[in-house]
Amino acid sequence: MGNYNFLTIERDEAVAIIKMNRPPTNPINRDFVEEINSAFEELKTEDDSKTIIITSAIEKFFVAGADIKMIANMTEKDADEVTAFFQETFQKINELEKIVIAAINGFALGGGCELALACDYRFMARGDYKIGLPEVTLGIIPGAGGIQRLGRLMGPKALDLLINKTMLSPEEALNVGLIDALYEPQDLMIETVRFAKKLSKGATKAMGIIKRCLNRGFDLNIRDGLRLDKDGFVEVFKTADAKEGLNAFIEKRKPVFTGK
Repeated sequence: MGNYNFLTIERDEAVAIIKMNRPPTNPINRDFVEEINSAFEELKTEDDSKTIIITSAIEKFFVAGADIKMIANMTEKDADEVTAFFQETFQKINELEKIVIAAINGFALGGGCELALACDYRFMARGDYKIGLPEVTLGIIPGAGGIQRLGRLMGPKALDLLINKTMLSPEEALNVGLIDALYEPQDLMIETVRFAKKLSKGATKAMGIIKRCLNRGFDLNIRDGLRLDKDGFVEVFKTADAKEGLNAFIEKRKPVFTGK
């Protein structure tokens, strides 16, 4: 296990829970993102961690945004290097062949929203806080993947959320499809862990391949996408989970998957 200053990793059965803790509001800077990158690299190869949750240890703040002082003091060269690193880290989350859930327990603005968008599910707590990409109000733009991921999630409607309605309440975010579920604050982690455990008991190897095929397919024409699906099917067909699932169906019993 790595040594971290700004986060901890807990395990609950087959669920790994990353808790971010950079007071007072989890502002994102390079050091913080380096630790997030290291945590996901650690969990990528950890067989016992089937699903991953990322949340905050700070009440009412998931990630309130980027460290504005860092941005204000950057040179153009710094801007290029830092943005590239943030993009690469969040893309690794997007490409990780494990399901990642953001449990958003407070403000998720700018880089915090971009981090959540890189996850596969976004569950949020009700409360008097906002989620969104308000960079345009500072005269800048989202640089860590928020524009592209919001566009893929919402289509042309994303433009209004990038230039006009840049911060949404949890209820508004649910209504437009930015988040997947909304819970009372005391229930957020209970329900998120319950969902993660449910997934972790399923065919997680197949889930990872489905995630890969889906995400890569967005950038392909239909025939290349179909080829990707075919190759994924052949790959998963050789797994122990595939044999178990098919045999369980024939034997009329519930399958016991191992993620292998």
